[in-house]
Amino acid sequence: MAQTMETKPGAQPTRGYKSRGSLQRGENMWGIAFVSPMLIGVIILVLFPILATLVLGFADS
Repeated sequence: MAQTMETKPGAQPTRGYKSRGSLQRGENMWGIAFVSPMLIGVIILVLFPILATLVLGFADS
């Protein structure tokens, strides 16, 4: 005869599983790791020249 585990509706089994919070935190860290080089490139190659142009445009020569 097979034994079954009775759980409340909507309850997550916790035996042998990581908590949902730690999994979400790990996914967030991997997302930041993959997106950060692109953000650094945008800041250096796009935003810095735009700000430099504005500063030099309003400066007296």
